[in-house]
Amino acid sequence: MAEVIEATKTHAVILAPRLRREDIEEIRAMNGHKPIDALMGAFTAPNAKVYTIVNGNDVIGMFGVSDCVNGTNYGVPWMLTSAAIKSISKEFLRECRTWVDHLGEKYSVLYNFVHDKNKTAMRWLQWCGFDVKFQRPYGVKKENFYLFTKELNNV
Repeated sequence: MAEVIEATKTHAVILAPRLRREDIEEIRAMNGHKPIDALMGAFTAPNAKVYTIVNGNDVIGMFGVSDCVNGTNYGVPWMLTSAAIKSISKEFLRECRTWVDHLGEKYSVLYNFVHDKNKTAMRWLQWCGFDVKFQRPYGVKKENFYLFTKELNNV
């Protein structure tokens, strides 16, 4: 049975070489980082909350939220997973909306960008109640990304 626990840097080390190809491409297009650097950076983001999805001893994915550096009441959620997320897909889909609500507790809006090639992530974001907005060139490679947002009534 999968569970969500507080993340550690060891989880990042375990997950980094196992990330889904789509997540690796998104990281490279957004900021040019290596997967390990993206995962480790999550721990130092402003007011970061970082969690790990585990199934027994298997690290399936990591996710979290941090404050937007450019505005108040805006949170920046993220998630990176291995292909093993498919092995817990029903359980994951049952629980993910509750976790999105938890991530958004202190924000009025959650937002981030998703690479246009990351179709699975876009479908999941819509499932979780996010609106996938306009597409625009973004990141170090100026590839196409979609803005996704979720307005909340928490603040």
